[in-house]
Amino acid sequence: MTISGKKSVLLSVVMWMLSSMAGCGGSSPEKETTPTEETSVSKSRQDGVVGENPASVQVEGLLGTISQYDVERVVKRGYEKLFECFQDPWDLLEEIEGSFELVMEVGADGSVFQVYLRDGDLGSRQAETCIVDKVAGFTFPAPEGGDKAMISYAMEIEEPYDHPEPHNWGGAKSREVLAEHMEDLEACLKGETGVKLTVYIGRGGKVVSAGATSGSYEMYEAGLCLAGAAEAWIYPEDPGERPAKAVLEF
Repeated sequence: MTISGKKSVLLSVVMWMLSSMAGCGGSSPEKETTPTEETSVSKSRQDGVVGENPASVQVEGLLGTISQYDVERVVKRGYEKLFECFQDPWDLLEEIEGSFELVMEVGADGSVFQVYLRDGDLGSRQAETCIVDKVAGFTFPAPEGGDKAMISYAMEIEEPYDHPEPHNWGGAKSREVLAEHMEDLEACLKGETGVKLTVYIGRGGKVVSAGATSGSYEMYEAGLCLAGAAEAWIYPEDPGERPAKAVLEF
C-alpha cells in the first residue's frame, strides 16, 4: 500500500500517542465479575485521533462480563490494523472523517462472532467493511459469568489534512436524488428501517464515497447494499472545489 508522506507521519503520530497512553497510569483496573445485561465502551476524540476518556468508559456484559481493562487492551492492540483501513479511502477523498460505534458479540472462547457499525457518519463503505473484517479477527478474554458478552466501542476519526468542512447537502438537496432512486431504497431496505447513509458529493455532482451504519446486526447487509447503490448516484448540482456531505437516516 502506498501512503503519502503526510499520511505516514499522521499514522506514526497516532501510534506514538497510543503507545504513550498505553504506558501511562498505574495498576490495571480491577476486573468486573458480576453479570449484567448490557455492554458499552465509550471513547472520545483526542487531538484528531482516537483517544480515551477513562471517566466515561463503562463495560458490562450480556450473560457474562468482559472487564474494562481487557476491552481497552484488545482494541488498543488493534489500532494499527484499524488505521490501515483509512489509507486507500483518504487517497480517494481526503475529507473523509466521522464517528461510529463498533458493536461486537463475543463468544465463550473470546472470539468475535458478530460485529457491525452503529450510528456513524464516516461515509466510506471501503473503510467500514475493512474495519468489520479486522475487528472480526480480534480475540478477547472469555466472558466471566456467562457464555457470551455484547460490547460496544465508540470511535471518531478525523481527516489527515486541515480541510474546510464539506458543504452540508442533507435535507432538500438530497430529497430530489432519493426520489429518483426509490428502487434502490426498496431493493436494499425492503421496507425496514434503521440504516444511516452518508455520502460525499464531488465535481459534477457525482457521489465519490458512500458508507452506511445500521441500528442492528440484522440491518448490516441492508446498509452495505444501500451504500453500494449510492456510489452510482449523481446530484443535480456541482458542489465546486469543496465536496459536499449528506447524512441520511432511514
